[in-house]
Amino acid sequence: MSAPDTARVYDPSRLIAVDVGCRFIDQTVAAAKALAAKTDLEVQVIFPNRRAVRFFNHALGIPLSLRIAAMSGSDLMRNIVFANLNPVPLLLQDIDRYFLLLDLMKNRLPDLYTKLGGDPDPVFPWCIRLAGLLDELDMNLVDSVSDFEYVEETVPEAVEILSRLDRIVQAYRNELATKNFTADGDIYRRAVSLADGLEAPFIIAGFGALTVSEQRFFRSLFQRGDTEVLFQTDLKKRHEAFHPYRIFQPWMSGKFWGIKPETVECESPDPAEKSCRFFESFDIHSQVGQLHTMLSDEPGRFENTPTDAAVVVPGTASLIPALQVIPQKKLNVTAGYPFNKTGFFRLMNSLMELELKTGGNGFLYISVVLKIMSNPLVRPLLVETGRPDGESTPEHILIQNGKNLMTESEISLLLQQEGFAGAEDFFKNVVFPFIKVRSLSAIGKVLEKLALDIMKAMPDTGKEGPEKRMLRNFIEQVLPRFNNSRYRETRFSSPRILFMLIRHLAAAISVRFEGNPLEGLQVMGFLESRMLSFEHIFVLDVNEGTLPTETPPDPLLPTGLRPALGLPGPKQREMVHDYHFFRLIDSARNVSLFYRKGETSDRKSIRSRYIEQLFFEAEKKQYSENGKLEIQRFEKEKIQSVALHLVPFTRTGTHNLTNADIDTLQFYFKNGISASFLDELLQCPHRFYLRRVLKLPEEVILQEGQDPRDVGTLVHEALENGFRIGKGKLLTFELLKIIENETMKEVNRLLSDKLKNLSPTHLELLLFLSEKRLEAYFSLMKKEIRQKEITVLALEEELAATLGNVKLTGYIDRLDKVKDKKTGEEEWHVVDYKTGSYATVPAKKGWNDFLAQDMGEDTLDKLSAKLHSIQLPIYSYLVSQNRGVSFDEVTSELFLLGKGKAENFNGKDLGEENFRKIIESLLNMLQPGAAMPPTENHDHCKWCPYAKTCRFSVHSV
Repeated sequence: MSAPDTARVYDPSRLIAVDVGCRFIDQTVAAAKALAAKTDLEVQVIFPNRRAVRFFNHALGIPLSLRIAAMSGSDLMRNIVFANLNPVPLLLQDIDRYFLLLDLMKNRLPDLYTKLGGDPDPVFPWCIRLAGLLDELDMNLVDSVSDFEYVEETVPEAVEILSRLDRIVQAYRNELATKNFTADGDIYRRAVSLADGLEAPFIIAGFGALTVSEQRFFRSLFQRGDTEVLFQTDLKKRHEAFHPYRIFQPWMSGKFWGIKPETVECESPDPAEKSCRFFESFDIHSQVGQLHTMLSDEPGRFENTPTDAAVVVPGTASLIPALQVIPQKKLNVTAGYPFNKTGFFRLMNSLMELELKTGGNGFLYISVVLKIMSNPLVRPLLVETGRPDGESTPEHILIQNGKNLMTESEISLLLQQEGFAGAEDFFKNVVFPFIKVRSLSAIGKVLEKLALDIMKAMPDTGKEGPEKRMLRNFIEQVLPRFNNSRYRETRFSSPRILFMLIRHLAAAISVRFEGNPLEGLQVMGFLESRMLSFEHIFVLDVNEGTLPTETPPDPLLPTGLRPALGLPGPKQREMVHDYHFFRLIDSARNVSLFYRKGETSDRKSIRSRYIEQLFFEAEKKQYSENGKLEIQRFEKEKIQSVALHLVPFTRTGTHNLTNADIDTLQFYFKNGISASFLDELLQCPHRFYLRRVLKLPEEVILQEGQDPRDVGTLVHEALENGFRIGKGKLLTFELLKIIENETMKEVNRLLSDKLKNLSPTHLELLLFLSEKRLEAYFSLMKKEIRQKEITVLALEEELAATLGNVKLTGYIDRLDKVKDKKTGEEEWHVVDYKTGSYATVPAKKGWNDFLAQDMGEDTLDKLSAKLHSIQLPIYSYLVSQNRGVSFDEVTSELFLLGKGKAENFNGKDLGEENFRKIIESLLNMLQPGAAMPPTENHDHCKWCPYAKTCRFSVHSV
C-alpha cells in the first residue's frame, strides 16, 4: 500500500444506510464500481468476514480492470501491519503464544505461577484462556486495568490472575515488543496508528458491532475522505415493538460518524406478500424430513444462482441430518462439522485415554486397547490379506487372552505368535510411540503417520469423501501448528499439556465441504449468512439455546465483569444476534423457520424468542385489523406441525442370536445374572448384544478433570466407611451425627488420596459437590429416624439366589431393618446410592392386568416403559431369599444424591409371582434365532456408551 499523497484532495466520505429489502452485496458492488470510476487507485472493499468477500467477488465478476480488491477486516489489518512496519514483526501462532505466557508466568510472575499450581499441567489451561482475553484487550485498546475493582464472582485461580492482570498485560506487551512478535489482537492495536498513512479509497461494508480499534481505524479513514461506509438496516420500521436494528441507532442519528446517512431503498416485497412459515416438530429428523419435502418440490428453482436459496443450520447437530436429505445436486456447504465430533478425534481421544490410564507404569488397559482397535478408521489397518474369513481377529485374541492389563512386549509377542502383522505394525508405529510422546514434534509425527495410513487404507472412489477431507483438514490445519512451533522440541514431564492442546485445537476447527466456484443451494451456519440475501431461506433449530446461542461460562472472566474492563458485555452480544436474525429473514421473500417442541428426560425444547416476537407482531396486527384475537386459533393457523415418524428400518438388519452367541452367554449363566445384565436386555437388546455377546469396549470420553463415575465411586466408599461405625446398631441422632462426620472425613481423604492428580480448584469443587450431596442425604436420614427405628444390618454385601435354574446375583450398598414407631410394622430396607439426579422405579399399580394382556410384538418396549429397571425388584428378591422373609416385606430404595430425594419400590407393589414371570420372560428371549433389535425409546440412546457408533442411534456420528 502506497504512502499518502499530501497534495491530493479527498472527496468527502459518505455514510449510506441500505434498507434490508435490498440485496446488500449488489449495492456494495454498485458503490465499488462507481468509486472505481472516479479514481486511478485501487478501491479497497472491506467486509467483516471472508464469506461475504466470496459473494461480492462472484457478483462483481472479478474484472481486474476495475481495480477493486475485497478482503475481510482481519486480512486488511494484517496486510497493513506487515506492509508498513520495518522490521516486519513475526506473527506468533496460537500454540507459541500459550507457551510464551507459560514462560512469562514462571519467570516474571513466580508468585502467580505458584498460586495456580506451580506446575505446567495446572497452569497451562489458564494460559490458553489468558491468550483470548489479551487479544480482546488489545483489540479494544485497553491500555491499563490497574484500577479495575474485582468482585468474587469466579474461581480462586481466576481471582489470582485478575488481581495481577495489569502486570500480566504489561509483561506480555513488553515481551512482544522486545522480541518483535505480534499476535491477532496486537495486530489490530498496531494498525490503528497506521490508518493515517493510507491513500487508497475504501468501502467499509456490513460492519455493525465494532471493537475500539476498528472504530478508531475506520473513523480515521472516514475523516480523511474517499471512504464510503455501507450498512444495512430497516428503513421501513418493520419491527417497531422490539427494535432488532437498534445497534445502528447511533449511526442513524449521526452521533457515531458525525453525519446522518444517505438512504437507499429498493423494491421489496410488501409484508402482505412476504411468506413466513413456521414448522413445529419433535426432533431434528422430523425437521429435515419436512425440509426434504419442500426442497423436492421443483428442486431446480433452488439452485440456479447462489442467491436463490439457503439452508441455515445454527447448530452443528442439524448439519449431517440436513445434508443426508437435501436432493439438490448443485450444493455449496460452508457450515463446518466440528472436528472434535469426528471418528478420527474419537480415535485420538482413545489413545490419550490409554496413555493417561497407563500413567507410565508399563501396563496397558486392554479395555481401552480394544476400543482403539474397534474404531472404524483403524479396522482396515488391522486386516490381514489372504487370511480366511471367520478366523479369529486381533481383538478376539486379546479378549481370549483374559488379561485386563498387558505390557507392550506381551501384546507384541501375542500378535506376532498369531500372525497378525498388520496389528503388530499398528501397535509398533502408532500405539506404543503415542503413549511415550512428550514433545510437540513427537506427537505430530505419530499423528501424521496415523492420518496418512488411514487415508491410504481408504478405498479410492475418485472423489474425496467426508472422512478423507476431515483427515486432510487435520494434516493441513493442525499438524503444521505442532511441527512449526518454536517449542516443538521442548520435552514435558507429562503428556497432559499436549493432550490439552489437541483438544483445544480440535474444538476450534471444522471440516468444511465448500464448493468452488460458488453455485447452487447454499448450506451455511448462522453467522456465515451475515450481509447475504436469498430468495428462499430455511432456518433449522430456531430454539432457545441455539438461536440465540448460549454463551458458555468463562471461568477466567465472568460476563458481569466484562464491561468494567472496557469489553463488550451481554447487551451488545444480544443486539448483534437480534440484528443478524431479523436482517436475514427481512431480506428474503420466502422464509421457513423450523423449531423443536417437546420434552425428554433431560431436555425441554423451547422455541426461540425470535419466533415469539414474530408471533406477537402478527397477533398485534390481526388485533388492530379485526379488533379481536384468539391466540390458540391464531397459532394453529400459523404453525404447521411436523409428525414424528419413527425410522422404519429400526427393526430391520438386526442380529439374530446364533448357537455360538448362546455359548458366549453361558459365562453369565454360570457365574450369575446381574440386574445390569437384565436391564440392558430390557432397555435395548441391540446394546445387550454389543456388550454381552460381542464384548465391544464402551465409548469413554477423556475428561480434563475426572470421570463423574469415579467421583460416584468415592462417595459410595465414603458412605460405606462412615456407616461401618453403625453396623449392627440402632441409629440415633447422636450416632447418625458421628456417622455423618466420619463420612465427610472419608470424602476428604479419598479425594486427596485417589484424585491427587487434579488441580486444587477441581478438588475443591468436587469436595464441595460431594459434601452438598451428603448433607442432603443425612438431612433425609434425620427425618427418617424421627418416624422409624432403623438398624443397619449389612454394608456392601454380595447376595445370590436361584430362580428356577438361574442364579441371580447383586451387590447391595446397605441393608436396614426398619420398624415404624407408630404402627409397629417391620420391613427390610435395601438402600442403593445413586450419585445422579435422575432414576426411575417400577410402576406401583396394575401389574396383574398388564402381564395378563397380549402385547404382541411390542412386549419388550411396553414392559420397559412400565418396569424401567429390574434392579430394585432383584434386590428385594435376593434379600427375601437370603433372609427367609416374604418378597412383600422388602422395600428397595434408590437415593439420588444429586437430587437429595429417594425413590422407593416395595415388593408387594409387584408381587413375587409377577417378578418371576418377568425374569422368565426376559431369559426366554435368549434362544438361538431370537432377534436383538434396537430400542424404540431413543431416550436410552443418550446414556448408551455405544451411542456415537451405533447405526441405529439418533446420536450416532
